[in-house]
Amino acid sequence: MKPYVVLVLYQTPWEKVPSRAILLKWLAENELSGLMVYDNSLQPQDHPDFTKEGINYSHHPENLGLSVAYQSAFEQMPAETDWLLLLDQDTLLTEAYLMQASQMMQTAMNQQIAVIVPKIVASHQQISPIYANEYIRAGFQAVDSGLTNDRLMAINSASLWQRDFLKLIGGFSKEFPLDFLDHWLFYEVYQKQWQIAVLNTTLTHDLSVFDYEKVSVRRYKSILAAEKRYYTCYETRWLNKHRQQLFKRTLKQFLTVKNRQIWKLTLKAFWHFNQKEVGQ
Repeated sequence: MKPYVVLVLYQTPWEKVPSRAILLKWLAENELSGLMVYDNSLQPQDHPDFTKEGINYSHHPENLGLSVAYQSAFEQMPAETDWLLLLDQDTLLTEAYLMQASQMMQTAMNQQIAVIVPKIVASHQQISPIYANEYIRAGFQAVDSGLTNDRLMAINSASLWQRDFLKLIGGFSKEFPLDFLDHWLFYEVYQKQWQIAVLNTTLTHDLSVFDYEKVSVRRYKSILAAEKRYYTCYETRWLNKHRQQLFKRTLKQFLTVKNRQIWKLTLKAFWHFNQKEVGQ
């Protein structure tokens, strides 16, 4: 089984991508059916690698997010390819990951396994996959390796999606162009009662959205909007929990985050939910 890979770039040189070398190696060894480099940066990149067979580079300065990039790869992946690998520019793939993923792809073709995910670590903590049977907040419970029907959530990067499942859900949702796309995907896995395979291998990833000192105001607005859409349209049972969490987040940000716009945006989001409740 040879997956098709889509790697999304944003304001990062191709040379600096941690997985560049191993992706080129796998392509040369015919372990991949192809690689799409979808560049959302302001300026295009010109690199000799992009002329190599099997690599499709495209530049999209309008930066419409991840969903459009993933959908483009889903629609363009070779007909004989059954698996799509989503990859961020900050994730470092390993040989152990490919070996285990290849074995699981073979197994999964005879079962309703929607997605294969590794364990992802950031700042020495497993951030993916985690259990999502409760409202997700700090102190979440990490998931061990194996096959499961449990309600989980994992980040997009390094997740391998079976083509048949993506067809079933109509591809990648335009409702979540960037943030909470991963939440929506795994919500759909649980709703459709397909399985998730968690590999016994660990990858590292830089998840800057966890750091409110690093996240831009524009990105944080995107996060808040995606949270609102997700908890009002999908996981509605956690709407009250989310409102409470927004209030707690506001207080914490007021005390710890230097950029004062961040806590003000969170307070505004919390106030919006309260006003909506009063209106009801």
